[in-house]
Amino acid sequence: YYLIGGLLFAAFLIYVIVLSLGPRKLRIDAENIQIAEVKEDNLSAINLYKKFNFQEIGRYPQMFNVNQKYYDALLMNLYID
Repeated sequence: YYLIGGLLFAAFLIYVIVLSLGPRKLRIDAENIQIAEVKEDNLSAINLYKKFNFQEIGRYPQMFNVNQKYYDALLMNLYID
């Protein structure tokens, strides 16, 4: 019961945080929650995801162009057992 409540809270918290990213950047299915396109210098978001046991599973090189500087996008998953 405690674990399920914690996972529900984590899912809700992540949902609230990524609302501004748009629906195509968050995917939830039966086996994992996938957050895509987290800019590599967005350390507060990355650390929050890691706090809830998300794992970096890949990168999209030079996906973001901000002021003529390119940044990688991280792909992070939370695997649900």
